[in-house]
Amino acid sequence: MYRTWSDAVPQQVEICPVQLPGRENRLRDAPFRRIEPLIERLADALQPYLDRPFAFFGHSMGALVAFELAQTLRRHGRACPAYFFASARRAPHLAGDKNSLHTMTDDELIEELRRLDGTPEKVLADRGLMAWMLPLFRADFEVHETYACSQWEALDCPISAFGAVDDETVSREQIHAWRLHTRSEFVLRLFPGDHFFIDKMQPAVIRAVMHDLVTFVPCLSVKAAHVETSA
Repeated sequence: MYRTWSDAVPQQVEICPVQLPGRENRLRDAPFRRIEPLIERLADALQPYLDRPFAFFGHSMGALVAFELAQTLRRHGRACPAYFFASARRAPHLAGDKNSLHTMTDDELIEELRRLDGTPEKVLADRGLMAWMLPLFRADFEVHETYACSQWEALDCPISAFGAVDDETVSREQIHAWRLHTRSEFVLRLFPGDHFFIDKMQPAVIRAVMHDLVTFVPCLSVKAAHVETSA
């Protein structure tokens, strides 16, 4: 999803995708099924890279992971994000739905994935490939469905919350509720498309990310102005 983002952002911004266990060339690594051990491992793994201004961007489950990571960094007195982007995920304090997707049968889960329209049909129809992929999908849904937001404080950094007008899984109101999680500026953006608009609307999403970073992060504003002047 983020492979081509580096080609579309200014030179002073570095895109650092986080690859969790169970993805791509980590397919044989067991995925996390609860968010707490995931955040613990992630906070330690990323610590060496948080020595400069940074932002978090998370889509769907990634937004939840990014939020809990930011909360953990704050609680431990570590460096915190200068900006936070939440995409296609209801605000974490809102109660989740009562679906138990991770306990569905294989056929039921495949139909649900087909409804969400984020997995190519040729992948869903490949039983051999899905035998590999379904445990990952179940693990991700389990992280979602067992999550409970307990202790949290509003972040000091600005938040931009992205959603899609035709997303049947997350409403505009649920996206807007991220406003409660910042003491700073809040931006709500709605894009055409469904839950996976981030892929289909990638250029517009990246433009929005860069606009908000340059607008609200002072060090980036100065660098961007310098680049424009030099050009």
